[in-house]
Amino acid sequence: MKSGRKESVRNDCRISWAADGLEFGDTLFDRRKRRKRGVGFSLIPVVTVIKEEAAGNLRDLACLRPSVRRCKSTSMNRIVLGTLCGIAFGVLDGLMVVFGKQPDKSTGMLLQAFFSRFAIGFLAANVSLRMHPALSGALVGLLVSLPDAFAMKSYVGILGTGLVFGALAGWAAKMWAT
Repeated sequence: MKSGRKESVRNDCRISWAADGLEFGDTLFDRRKRRKRGVGFSLIPVVTVIKEEAAGNLRDLACLRPSVRRCKSTSMNRIVLGTLCGIAFGVLDGLMVVFGKQPDKSTGMLLQAFFSRFAIGFLAANVSLRMHPALSGALVGLLVSLPDAFAMKSYVGILGTGLVFGALAGWAAKMWAT
């Protein structure tokens, strides 16, 4: 026959999640002791969960809902990511040329703007320098944009978009590239 106190605690919907987590945590803790490795697990988060659940704050925690599924892997190949960034940045810069104040809106100008920004997106996502990827992407964007800025004599607009697009591609490579 089970004790009345333990049964009443188990019947409470709020406490059952924490009790199950505590049993699971004890199992993991015992398994780690047997392997004699460094301790990387503690019961502090489980105790915190029990305290919060007793206070009634766990209804909104998504980590305890078994029906919520998260994407485990958001990684992508660097070449594919660079190609996607390059296409997106090329289309954006092409739209800036079409709707901008430039008097020359020829096909050559559109192709130059598209492929310059495509190169920034592709190279910034694939370069690996010994600095933060957003900084290395911004450096790539600056270096690729310099010849266009000198030829067009429009330094702020071309160098600014080159820096921003390069930093975005570097950041995207840090976040999602393998």
